[in-house]
Amino acid sequence: MNRRTWKSPMLCWLAFSGLALFVPALVWAQDEDAAEPELAEADTETADEGPAPTDGAAAAPTAPDAEAQPKTGVFSDPIPTPPNADENTIAELAAYQNATLRYIDEVSEYRNELRTAVLSEYDAKLKSIDKVYAGELTKLRDDERIQRTDSIARLERFLEKHGRNETYAPGVLYRLAVLHYEKADEEYLSADPSTLTQDYPDFSKSIGYSGELIRRFPNFPQADGAYYLLGFCQLQMDQEDAANDTFMALVEKFPDSSKTPEALTRIGEYHFSRSQDAIQGVGSEVTWDVAKSYYARAVAYGPDYAIYDRALYRLAWTEYYNEDYDSMIHRFIELVEYADQVPKGSSLRQEAIEFMAAALAEEDWNLQDTIDRDPDFGMSRFNKYLNSGQDFELEVLRVYADTLAEQARYDFAAEAYEALLQRDVCNPENPKIHQSYITALNLSEQREKAVLVQSNLDAIYGKTSEWYKCQEQNGNLEAIAYADSIARKAMMYSISTYYTQAGELDVAAEEALAKADSARSPATQAELQAQHDTTRAKAIEVYTRTAELTQGFLEKYPNDQDVYLYRYILADALYNSEQYEKSAVVFDDIRDLSDGRFRRDAAMGSIDARSILLYQGVEQGQVDPLGLPPEDIKTLYGRGAVQASIVPTYLLSELASEGKGDQAAIEAELAARDGQKAVMRPIPQETQRVLDARDKYAEYHLDSRRPETEEPLEDDYEYLNALTYYHYGDYEQARTRFGRIIDQHPETDFAVVSAGFVINTYQEEGDLDKVAEISDSLREKKLGTGEGTSDLDTKLQDIKYSALFEKARQLFDAEQYAEAAYEYERIADENPTFDDIHLALYNAGVAYERIQRYESAMRLYKRVYTEYNDKPEAADALYRVGVNGERFFDFETAVDSYLELHDSKRQTFLDHPERVTALRKAAIILKYTESFERAAQLMERYHDEHNEQTDAPELLFEACLMYEEMGNYSKMDKTFEKFRKKYAGDPEFRVFTLTSYVKQGDYFNKKNDLKKAKPFYEKVVTVYQDSPSVGGTKANYLAAKAQYLLADMEFKSWSKIKLNGTLKQFKQNVASKKEGSAVVAQKFNQVLTYKNAEWTMAALYSIGGMFHNFASSMEQAECPPSFDADTCDGFLESLLEGAFELKDKARENYEAVVQFGRDNSIVNEWTRKSLNGLNDIAPKEYPMFEGERTALTQTTTSPAGLLRATKSEGEQDVEPKDVDMEDK
Repeated sequence: MNRRTWKSPMLCWLAFSGLALFVPALVWAQDEDAAEPELAEADTETADEGPAPTDGAAAAPTAPDAEAQPKTGVFSDPIPTPPNADENTIAELAAYQNATLRYIDEVSEYRNELRTAVLSEYDAKLKSIDKVYAGELTKLRDDERIQRTDSIARLERFLEKHGRNETYAPGVLYRLAVLHYEKADEEYLSADPSTLTQDYPDFSKSIGYSGELIRRFPNFPQADGAYYLLGFCQLQMDQEDAANDTFMALVEKFPDSSKTPEALTRIGEYHFSRSQDAIQGVGSEVTWDVAKSYYARAVAYGPDYAIYDRALYRLAWTEYYNEDYDSMIHRFIELVEYADQVPKGSSLRQEAIEFMAAALAEEDWNLQDTIDRDPDFGMSRFNKYLNSGQDFELEVLRVYADTLAEQARYDFAAEAYEALLQRDVCNPENPKIHQSYITALNLSEQREKAVLVQSNLDAIYGKTSEWYKCQEQNGNLEAIAYADSIARKAMMYSISTYYTQAGELDVAAEEALAKADSARSPATQAELQAQHDTTRAKAIEVYTRTAELTQGFLEKYPNDQDVYLYRYILADALYNSEQYEKSAVVFDDIRDLSDGRFRRDAAMGSIDARSILLYQGVEQGQVDPLGLPPEDIKTLYGRGAVQASIVPTYLLSELASEGKGDQAAIEAELAARDGQKAVMRPIPQETQRVLDARDKYAEYHLDSRRPETEEPLEDDYEYLNALTYYHYGDYEQARTRFGRIIDQHPETDFAVVSAGFVINTYQEEGDLDKVAEISDSLREKKLGTGEGTSDLDTKLQDIKYSALFEKARQLFDAEQYAEAAYEYERIADENPTFDDIHLALYNAGVAYERIQRYESAMRLYKRVYTEYNDKPEAADALYRVGVNGERFFDFETAVDSYLELHDSKRQTFLDHPERVTALRKAAIILKYTESFERAAQLMERYHDEHNEQTDAPELLFEACLMYEEMGNYSKMDKTFEKFRKKYAGDPEFRVFTLTSYVKQGDYFNKKNDLKKAKPFYEKVVTVYQDSPSVGGTKANYLAAKAQYLLADMEFKSWSKIKLNGTLKQFKQNVASKKEGSAVVAQKFNQVLTYKNAEWTMAALYSIGGMFHNFASSMEQAECPPSFDADTCDGFLESLLEGAFELKDKARENYEAVVQFGRDNSIVNEWTRKSLNGLNDIAPKEYPMFEGERTALTQTTTSPAGLLRATKSEGEQDVEPKDVDMEDK
């Protein structure tokens, strides 16, 4: 059973057109050439010199705005319209989008109002503070200005008067230089910009006093400060060369001065600036190395001087320009570490971080080779320098990641963001960083990973996460709120993305499977099947992830406005990830708890999920298959997963007719069920759940919500449930449901099929009267449409009469044959168009046979083969006419029917199993009715046309005997010759061959034509002697008889010798008689060698008879004519004495015969004749008693008795034929 492939397109689009909201975007500056860094001057102040001059800070590069977002993002994009969406769906989508945009506008307006209120409050607070301190500050500034002006005047007057005083003049000059510096700077800053004529203060007086001091008093203790002030003022007034000369002088004259490091730095700046001008085409000389040397000298003084950080910063840049990236990175690291160690920090720290990140983000540090990107570019390079665990490394990594993103190197940016998140788990900015990370993944085509990362945001920032605990401890509620917001959107987006991706994978898997089914090459099929399996496995994995995310979303946001949407997504994802039990539970909840738009889909999902669980249970042998649809049961049986014993009977019949499955097992099972009534089975829980799920669909009338393009399902589910109850034998439930289908939708195919099952329930209950009744009732409902209605009407009528047919059969089985015959005939009379009317007539005939009403049976059988001669049963019926003709002594009809069956050229007659038997039976009937001529002809024909029959030789021999009965020796002789020609050499027919010779010998023997008879008897003896063991006792019998008859011929010749005539003649006759008796006795003694009881007795008797005959001849002899009376008396007396001796010998043989008979309980012709002979010889000793005058026991010498004594078919019970109720 396949997974459910249906999915509502409207649901898919509606569910996710509004979910793809979380696509975090960063707005990065895409400037390829960042501005060169300008040195941000730090204020410098010494304890004794007053404020040091300050440089204006150069503009630093603009940091990326990590929070920059479009106003509404994808919310303002039109929601894609789903395919085939109706107007209502489109309207819903538009309304949904409008509501979303209104919500965004309202939230934005609220935030603006809140910001305005906060800023207004802030401004008010500042004004209140200014109001308190502004007056005091103004007074202090005014006082300072007055005092400075007064000091300058006083000192200048002093200098006018005492300018040559070497003790005080140097100090005054230095103080005036500093005061004029402050005065010029203050005037410049406080002046109206529109009145200024130059871009810097006028430090000319300060320069003048400093220069005078240096010229006049070079050994002034603070001369180094004067040099530095002079150089600084010159530098501020764009007198760069003069300033550089001043700083060079300071370095040379005062190498140990505290101002020297700063002077070195200023000299480095001079060369740095000139080198910049040169590479920009303004100057002609690049002196990076010179600048680097001065910066390095300055740094060597250590971190205690004022602009140490500036020296480090510039040193790093000169190393950069010299392409010494390694040193540059280390210098920037030193600068940041320095800034973090000193209380005041450094204004260059951020720039160092940014430029360090920028340098690390450059792909090619070695411009001399041909490789565009260094092998260690990326986090490998970053970790080489910044992996010690210091806090500032996180700042560099953040800027580094942003820089890579700005430069559109999103794959490396994603790697950097990932590392940043891993290094600082508790950073409150992590949610924003995660947004940047996800965007970089998306833009680098790592969408699957982006979705995976998004899907984990709730775990990373949820209440149980380490990050959440950190923020909660630090009170970062705003960060928590923000994280929750993006996590929710991320979960929604991840669910959407995973669900869409899983659907696309499923489609791809199905396409691969379809291609595999149509592929011709086995290799291609295997490849596509493997592709399907792999893709489907991936789809299951993605669906599983979708389900996990959706479950988490519902647990975290149980009151979300789209909770039922997400519940449906959860159910569908569970279903498609083959978690059917869980999906069914969720589908049930959606279906039962809300009357929303997902109710119908959830109801169908529940049915499908539970159906698959049932199917799996059947496959695993845990549940019987009766709850499955019919085709699934047949499929499982074909695969061997289900035994025939559990398959419903009607499905077994279908399998049998289709030739599918183990046909022997099917036939055996059907035979075993024949006559059994159905038993109600308990319905397994798995099956009942499917039934209940289908019932729920109808209970909620969910067909009313189906799209117009979809077929209704309530009838399908009602029908499947009815069928399931039918399978389990719960016929009341089944009939109720089938009945609803019939009553509510009589025109549908479901109604038509339901009608059949309703009838089946009554049939299986054995209520055939109800089958007939319900068939009439269903006919009145006019089920189906068009021609189908008429066809069904005919079928229902057939079912009615088939039921009555079955009722008749049951009467027959109950041996109520008369009633059965009546019902069968009634079917034929009431419904002449009944498809099986011929069977009804035939079975009525069978029933009449059972009660020996053969004439009635013949009448009905004749109707079958005359009125329905195109039916297979016509041949059977014709045969039964013959059988019943025999029984009714209508032999003529019997013979005619048998011969018509045999001689017909119709295929059904030619194929009839009793066709050959019919010819034989016709011949035998003719034999018994003494129509020997026809009998013999049919027997001979039987032999000739059906020589393959085992009894064909016997029938040919029987034809010979018929000719014998007719006295037609010519045909007998001819037929015997025909028989011997074909079978004489066959040992199986040795007895028949010997019999044929005996019969022919007997024929001539009876005519006393011993000459013609003798050769036949001799042939018998010769043939037998060739193989005495062939033919058994019957051959022995025939050979003994032939041997006896040959001896008897000698006896007959011998007995003709008369004792009379002259003395000479008498003596000659006696001698001949005596000599002949020895020959005859010898002939009869040959018979004894056969040891055949009958012919042994015959031979002994005949020997005794020979002696008896000899004695009688002597007793009856007359004296020769020449003898006188005395001589005659003496002659006769001597003859009598000889006769007595012969009688004694005769008596011995007679007694031997009688004793042999008594010993072997044999009474026959020879015992009787022997007794007669004994009675004649010794009447007193052997009187004749009535009991010993028993008729001769007949032992035929013909093998006619060998003719196969097959029981007449007329004596066998024939069974009625059944109507196939399955077909009805």
